Amino acid sequence: MNESIDSKRSSRSNKEIEEAWHTNVLRGLFCGLLVTGIILIIMYRSAISDEAEIFTDWVQIHPLYSFLAIAAGILFCCVAMIPLGPWAIGAGYAYQKVYPVAWQACSMGIGAVFAGMYVGAIIAFLLGRFMLRKSCATCAHKYRFFRAIDSAISDKEGLKFAFMIRLCPISPFAAVSYLLGMSKLSVRDVMLANFGSLPMLSFYVYFGYNLSSI
Repeated sequence: MNESIDSKRSSRSNKEIEEAWHTNVLRGLFCGLLVTGIILIIMYRSAISDEAEIFTDWVQIHPLYSFLAIAAGILFCCVAMIPLGPWAIGAGYAYQKVYPVAWQACSMGIGAVFAGMYVGAIIAFLLGRFMLRKSCATCAHKYRFFRAIDSAISDKEGLKFAFMIRLCPISPFAAVSYLLGMSKLSVRDVMLANFGSLPMLSFYVYFGYNLSSI
């Protein structure tokens, strides 16, 4: 009896050690990528500035195509689990060159970013529910943060909690979209919860709009 208890305790401790190791690895990778990105931006800021000007010129010439291109890029970021913040900021900066009035530029930027995010989140949700369910379940049970989200969403007020997650600016947007595919939420609930990301995206776009004046 004591041996079985000890074996359960040891297996539990091993799981906790493995979970902590995976978490530290992910944190290290995130910090490494963040530092690398900052260094690359500093090193190639002139080239990045030139490319940004070329893109803004193209946006001025093709406002409709640029709207679709930005939406498609945001959609790809959602499915590929790439952070949306830099792209939303870039959209605000690009439309600032096209529309001199703030509400026009921000409306176009927010519309393009939100359209891509909305469709991308639905696609990620459907992929997590039907095609990548096993992989999402493995990831969800491996990390404590995702287990907490999964248990909260499974509650009766899952829609309210999912909406609150979308309001949180530090929650991993794309990863949560895949995780929602494992929950009991319907497609309608996910579509409603996605509107919670509007304040965050609006802030990013507005920040990009004012970036040139900083």
